[in-house]
Amino acid sequence: MSCFVNPVKEDQCLFVTHQGRSPFHEMFSTRFAANKYLVMKHWNRIVVDIRNLQPMPTTMEVISLASDLSSDLPRSARIALVVSPEQAEYSKLVERVARIEGVNLHIFFEIADAKEWANETAHDGQIKMPGTTA
Repeated sequence: MSCFVNPVKEDQCLFVTHQGRSPFHEMFSTRFAANKYLVMKHWNRIVVDIRNLQPMPTTMEVISLASDLSSDLPRSARIALVVSPEQAEYSKLVERVARIEGVNLHIFFEIADAKEWANETAHDGQIKMPGTTA
């Protein structure tokens, strides 16, 4: 498995990229380390890129990953999950399930859009939801 974890101090955001063959249990151990890092740094933003995983994870695996990503994080955490167009069919389901569980997770196809969303805050310091103005 290739997994890259890149903390970006100026954004207070952790970028995690999974690619190639990846047993799902390895993704969970990476998730645990990422959550621990975010809590230690008092950060609440993470961008997870699973576009290049082979084989593509199942719907249930992605739902489980999204759920586990938030398990150790504060409710203010913003999780941007970057998926491939081939994963689009189930990605919106993943987003809905995550929101039902109280997770602030959004699906993106482009890393730049995910980064922009993860870093959005209103002028008063409150997190703004997509489609709203500060």
